[in-house]
Amino acid sequence: GDGTSDLNDTWTTNNPNFVNEYTTSSSSDYTDVDFSPDGEFIVTASEDGFVRIWNTTSHINIRSAATTGDVTSVSYSPDGMYVAAGIDDDTIDIYYSSNLTSVHGPISADVGSGDYVNDVEFSPDSSLVAVSMGRSGNGCSNCQVFLVKVSDGLKLGNGMNPNGEDRFYDSAFSPDGELIVLAGNGDFYIVNITSRATVYTLTNPPGSVNAIAWSPDGAYIAMCGGWEGGAASFDMYEFSGTSWVRIWEKSTTTSCYSTDFSYDSSQVGAGMGYYQGDGATARIYNTDTGVQIDAFNGPR
Repeated sequence: GDGTSDLNDTWTTNNPNFVNEYTTSSSSDYTDVDFSPDGEFIVTASEDGFVRIWNTTSHINIRSAATTGDVTSVSYSPDGMYVAAGIDDDTIDIYYSSNLTSVHGPISADVGSGDYVNDVEFSPDSSLVAVSMGRSGNGCSNCQVFLVKVSDGLKLGNGMNPNGEDRFYDSAFSPDGELIVLAGNGDFYIVNITSRATVYTLTNPPGSVNAIAWSPDGAYIAMCGGWEGGAASFDMYEFSGTSWVRIWEKSTTTSCYSTDFSYDSSQVGAGMGYYQGDGATARIYNTDTGVQIDAFNGPR
């Protein structure tokens, strides 16, 4: 689904029955993908060091930008004007989506020894990019999530690390842009962007929080869990009016690595890792009930 089309979109029907429309082969791993807000394009991140924009109808790579290292993550701005990319050399870049020229040049993401850019994410008004820093080895001396202003490429205030975490895998803004949820190792935190106060802390995820998404209606948070020794899980949380409560949990035989909601928040997708029986699968669930609506496999 393109996030803006009507209820006839298969992304929001009761039985989407997704089918493979196109597959592109590559000698390098693709590490991330994101749709433009109008659904006309996708942007991809690749280990070969390229950011690429593709037309979703013709499947043609219409423009590319070479970076200074492996591209770990990408994000399309909600206004459609920009693309952000995380690079494995401790930098990020913000590009004009129209021609993939850099707005400010490489922006340092270096926060200390052992760090690694895990994720970039635009704010709902496209004015900020959240950068989630994880660890590149056995430890990170100062890992955090920090915000970069699109207007000048400078950081906005101090980085966020509510409880001395040594890694952050992902982050997601609330729909109104006032809060941000930070995905840590066995915890996630909801932080007020202006005051930097930690509003909620959830410690019940048993493993790493590999990916996190906030529903467009603001009522749900989806969490992709890492390997817990014998299984992993994909969990849904709902705001009860006073706190966030886990309303359902799906056990998986491999790590969950990616999640996102349909534009109307009624459905949620989860992308699994490579190994075991659940490997290389994507699943679509009803957000409120957790009932599986569809599933499909990728190559491996």
